[in-house]
Amino acid sequence: MMEDPIVKETRKIREQIASEHKYDVYKLGRYFMRKQQVGQRVFVTIPPKIVKRRSVLTP
Repeated sequence: MMEDPIVKETRKIREQIASEHKYDVYKLGRYFMRKQQVGQRVFVTIPPKIVKRRSVLTP
């Protein structure tokens, strides 16, 4: 299988960030939330679709 340099770099950065936060999920969550608040990107939250319940057909 061919190694993609972009994937390799992404995995390296991911590992670096995780090790800086001692692989703690809560610390990583706070890190990314802070990064999102400080950044210039606009994040969109899409509300969930409401699915209508269908009645079960009985023979």
